[in-house]
Amino acid sequence: MKRVRMLLWIGFLVFFSSLANAKSTELKVFRDKGSNRIISATYNARLALAASIKNLTKIQKARVKIQQRRWNRKDSVLKADEFLDNNKRLLGLNNIGSELLPKAPEADPQGGTIVRYVQQSEQGYPVVYSGLNVRFLKNGSIDSLSVGIAPNISVPGKAKIGKKQALKIAISAFRRDFNTDIEPLVVSNSLVIYPKSLIENTPGNVSILSHQVVLRAPEGSGIEANENYYVDSQSGEVIARLSNIRYLTRYVFDCTTMLWDTKCWVNKRFTDPPHYPEYVFGRGETNLARGTNPVFGYTDTDDMHSLLGSIHNYYLSKFNRDGANNQGGVGTGLYIGSVLYQPAWTFAYVYRDGDLGSHCSYAAFNSGIINFCHDTVGTDTVGHEYSHGIPFFTFNQLPGGGIVFPAGLVYSGESGALDENFSDVMGEMVERSITGNANWLHGMVNGSIVRNLIDPPSISYEGSFYPDKIHSQWFYCGSYDNGGVHINSTVPSKAFYLMSEGGSFNGCEITGIGADKIEQILYRAMTTYYVPTETFNQAYIHIKQACTTLIGNPL
Repeated sequence: MKRVRMLLWIGFLVFFSSLANAKSTELKVFRDKGSNRIISATYNARLALAASIKNLTKIQKARVKIQQRRWNRKDSVLKADEFLDNNKRLLGLNNIGSELLPKAPEADPQGGTIVRYVQQSEQGYPVVYSGLNVRFLKNGSIDSLSVGIAPNISVPGKAKIGKKQALKIAISAFRRDFNTDIEPLVVSNSLVIYPKSLIENTPGNVSILSHQVVLRAPEGSGIEANENYYVDSQSGEVIARLSNIRYLTRYVFDCTTMLWDTKCWVNKRFTDPPHYPEYVFGRGETNLARGTNPVFGYTDTDDMHSLLGSIHNYYLSKFNRDGANNQGGVGTGLYIGSVLYQPAWTFAYVYRDGDLGSHCSYAAFNSGIINFCHDTVGTDTVGHEYSHGIPFFTFNQLPGGGIVFPAGLVYSGESGALDENFSDVMGEMVERSITGNANWLHGMVNGSIVRNLIDPPSISYEGSFYPDKIHSQWFYCGSYDNGGVHINSTVPSKAFYLMSEGGSFNGCEITGIGADKIEQILYRAMTTYYVPTETFNQAYIHIKQACTTLIGNPL
């Protein structure tokens, strides 16, 4: 209510009012070609100012200029609120103060300010995976909008399906999806609005009042699962399942001990034979190197510890970012089971084949925890999984560091592919920072390659091939792989390879601009312009905006 009341008096501020009444000539709107939804907009502040003061007296014009000189970043939320309130019909909103939740203003590294609205709501129900960014220039003028909200939401009176019934439905779906009889851990169960059209990037304004049931597999179950189930509150149908898994005080847990114990351990010595009483399993911050694991003969614990430190330093030196969460690590500040994952901590778990079940061949970012199987502890792979934490904490992180779940880009379809694209490219940039060279071959361990970003179709995937452009015959449009999040990620990844290195492609000769520039462009696009439901069409606009605003700035 406080923000609603504030909106009633901000019109008193002369300068704010002079720029708020955007007309079509001042606000240029970009729509998605498929859904026709507004995805971005640019604002001509000079034209708006000229129009607003055209009929003012000299004294009134002077007052406007004084207000310009008095611009303060703390005023930006009020100004953004008013601007959006003036354009709420265009955006399909009714009341900015009650429908959009802003974070505290952020300083734009390239000058200016970003106001990030981390969640939309309707009638008190949060709209999952929603977001909107307003960017200001150095002089306080609004420059652009990145839009990822659901317009014109209509909510039924109340839920017909209760929380208990929804939980039973979700647990049944979990057991079916993972072919198990285990009882999953219930993380949360709440009513939300699932913006189906927004998430799936389809025409229309379909949004469904749903029970969001978050379920995790218990530790030691042999199943890696952390899933959001959305149960229609009217019909009881499971309308969607979206994963929270993205397949530094450092804590590297060694899970070898699961062969004779039930847990993974950090800084643990088993004093009784035959469990290697001279070896310490796992490694925390400030601890000495552990050396070769006596069970399997690998050095994954030390390798992981070293890589996490190097990756943390990469993001700090390149982007002035203190950990993935910008609070020193990748921790969420939340309990998972009985463990509190402090924000300044970086947790990583190293497994051996069999420790998680019958097969272990993945690496994953799981809501503040990074898991790796043996033979996946490679430089670009660790950089890839750590980099999933950047969008995870960029979107839906509240003032003070709290998290609005679900967090990050929607891990489905094009937004999920852009999440994987970001991690693939940044993984290569991490590799370049550590080794001096990026080979653009993701996941290359022991001679095998997961994705070839130079020539994506050269690598097969589940009987098909990775595409290198949207119109490729290999571009995937089905439901497998969460709508092709890994498969289609190579389309933007190929584009970033060409931006960096240049080459001949699709009948064009491209001159590369180098890795130093493309890493800055991609990071800025993700952290300044992207929204949780980002599409390829949006990314095309936002990457160009990121590039334009970096021109003339030192790297």
